[in-house]
Amino acid sequence: MINMRQKVEPLRPEKTSDTGQSTAKENPASQSQQHTPANQGLALQALKLLQFEEAIRKLPDTPLLLVHLVNATRQLLPFEQAMVCQRHRFSGRLKIIQVSDIPQADRKSPLLLAMEQYLHVRGKALQQSHIFTLAESDLPVLKNHALPYGMWIPLGQSGQVDAGLVCLRSQQPFLPAELSLAQRLAGTYTHAWLALEGKHSLATGSHRFKPLLWAVPLLLVACGFIPVPLSVVAPVEVVARDPWRLTAPIEGVVRQIRVEPNSPVKQGDALLQFEDLKPYNEMVVAGRKLAVAEARSEQVNSAAFDDPDARAEMAVAGTEYQLAKVNYQYMSDVYQRTRVTAPVNGVAIFTNKREWEGKPVRVGEEIMQIADPHRIQFRIDLPLKDNIPLKQGSDVTLFLDSSPMKAWHASLSSYSYTPQTTPEGISSYVLLADLQPGEGYPRIGARGTARVYSETVPLWFQLLRRPIAWVRQHTGV
Repeated sequence: MINMRQKVEPLRPEKTSDTGQSTAKENPASQSQQHTPANQGLALQALKLLQFEEAIRKLPDTPLLLVHLVNATRQLLPFEQAMVCQRHRFSGRLKIIQVSDIPQADRKSPLLLAMEQYLHVRGKALQQSHIFTLAESDLPVLKNHALPYGMWIPLGQSGQVDAGLVCLRSQQPFLPAELSLAQRLAGTYTHAWLALEGKHSLATGSHRFKPLLWAVPLLLVACGFIPVPLSVVAPVEVVARDPWRLTAPIEGVVRQIRVEPNSPVKQGDALLQFEDLKPYNEMVVAGRKLAVAEARSEQVNSAAFDDPDARAEMAVAGTEYQLAKVNYQYMSDVYQRTRVTAPVNGVAIFTNKREWEGKPVRVGEEIMQIADPHRIQFRIDLPLKDNIPLKQGSDVTLFLDSSPMKAWHASLSSYSYTPQTTPEGISSYVLLADLQPGEGYPRIGARGTARVYSETVPLWFQLLRRPIAWVRQHTGV
């Protein structure tokens, strides 16, 4: 830069020659002053660029650097909107991470999504800086955008485009001189960005797992042939094994249940009492009829020694006596059955007293069970759609709601040949499983989920069995 304060030396006369003529030397400072205005304009532009680059290097972190890139660059480049993109190593796509005039980019914005799609389509054209127009895009959001003219500046080093800057303005396209200036700024910003991040690349994410994209499908296919036991899941309930079932011995009304649900009982304890007024009266009447028949039979037998007609009535009187005796024994037995006692030790299993007391029952209707809490089975209702080949001795794993952290192990003992309809209206096979030794004794009545195992099949068949069955049932293929 030329010093404008340089003193101008006065013109001094040259020594005269013998002929009396003299020559004067021209002053160099006077010649340089002729080009001072043009040089001064270039110097101011260079000084402004140097000051701008100095401000970039003083930025303390990456977020402020990106904000400075999309906003402060307007001091040197004329644009309305700017966006910073960063490439992901794994996917290779450019993602807009900063937009001018807003603190944070909205990832759901249609404009940003369309611009990312536009950059992805451009592909290799992003390797170099260039000027473009959004009218070339097929996306309506960009084609009708208010800022159609744009400029793309790649950010990165060693020919690798790890990021980029998109500048848009509406009135006219960018000039080649502005493109050259933007390339100079891109180098400065790239250097500052790498210095702040402490990395050798501006790309984000990792590309180490990218080669595994081909290995994952092959691994999944290989895992599909791993042999696993075919299994299904079904609801299960803990039931008593060979319990004594208390069924109504007579037809009548339950007056009182004398035990509590799930309470222990001993042999001979009173369990239930029927209304006994009618059976008692019928027994008394039958006893009176028996006494009358007995008296008449004795009378006929006494008169048979002298009266021939009495001998003929002996058979009739004896039959009537036997009939009255049988009727009395029956009525006496009915009366005795109005009170039921426990024949074995165990636990009384029924719903509640209120449900049975005062309710008329028929002969054979089950009221309660007396079961040994150490003799249990698992009843599994296997839905018809989940039917699989079964055999006795198959493994069964049970998970009860009362103990979710414990798994019970059992073996299949029997299964029904034909399905039955459950109270929920589902056709199911009834499976019974015996608890394996050393597993403890869960509470009778507990419910949960059972997994029943069958033959060994490939893993893909275990996973796709239900979908394949659905497709075949609905398409007939």
